[in-house]
Amino acid sequence: MDDIDDPGKFLGNFDLSNFAHQEKIIFRDKHTRIEGLCSEAVFVSDLLADAFTEFSSGWWFKPANGRYKILKLITALREITPLDFKLLDFFAPHGEVFIVLFKTNCKQCEGIRYSSNTRDNLAEYWTQNRRSFSRHFPIPRLPAKEQRNSGRLTQAVEFLNARGLLQQAAIASAFVSCWLGNQIIFDVDFFVECAGRIYAFEIKQKYPFRSGSRFYFGLNKGEAHLHKFLSKIGARSVHVILTKPVLTEKVPSIDLYTKSEYRDLTLWIATEHSEAITRGKQRLAPSKTSIYANTPMRYYEIPLSNFHLLKKFGERKPQALLDFINGKTSPLPENFLYPCKNKP
Repeated sequence: MDDIDDPGKFLGNFDLSNFAHQEKIIFRDKHTRIEGLCSEAVFVSDLLADAFTEFSSGWWFKPANGRYKILKLITALREITPLDFKLLDFFAPHGEVFIVLFKTNCKQCEGIRYSSNTRDNLAEYWTQNRRSFSRHFPIPRLPAKEQRNSGRLTQAVEFLNARGLLQQAAIASAFVSCWLGNQIIFDVDFFVECAGRIYAFEIKQKYPFRSGSRFYFGLNKGEAHLHKFLSKIGARSVHVILTKPVLTEKVPSIDLYTKSEYRDLTLWIATEHSEAITRGKQRLAPSKTSIYANTPMRYYEIPLSNFHLLKKFGERKPQALLDFINGKTSPLPENFLYPCKNKP
């Protein structure tokens, strides 16, 4: 893909119900971002679905004057679930909350500002109060070609399409990368409710870095402050990592759970967000490690010993996520031997 056929520039010519158009929009992104969506999919199948029958995605948070504008992205009003309404009510006292309907023809985006009194008559309220959300420019420039490996993107497209998730991924990509322009915005991968409490899950696939004798994972500064906000308003915010057992950028993340040589060494680990994270040491990561940006990004260090082992990837352990939530797991020991494999 070159600038001349960039979907961001010709978005009105696209139809997100068309497979070829979905694929082309996906190919605009860094392969690491799309592989991240695949990791979210296996989080659902390998952990989340065993613990919860209902979960919610499609939530975006835009920093605005020290607070957040909160967007629930949909393509039809019927997509809003009872859990979504609980989340809309949960967020409404803490910022401007919008339901945003992005049309799959990529030509129209409209929405309403949500308040609890709209819930029972949402369709009628929508008809009377919806307003258009204009497209923003400039759009983010295309990531470098080496960050959009066509083989890895094709692998990810096939993975998502086989699970019925490709259109959902293309809609989010088109909305964020091509409609919102260069605005800073973050998503939270999944929300659930458990025993009357809201939980937010952020899913990553990473290899830790070493500093002195200890291992650490990095958390993007913007994401860290978003999860600090969620914790402050009463949600329990959980970072879940699918560990990479080989330290090389050449191995596609999807190989971690499709090839036995890697999956046998791949772990699910998790830690709950805390104030201590945003008081910790910051580092600067090169732009290639950032899923969205093309500039270096600041991140916070989280010691590996802050994480709890949930289970090995693919291990049959239905209670793994609930055990963590209910305090039945322990942090990894300081001398934990991180599973690794020699570079291929």
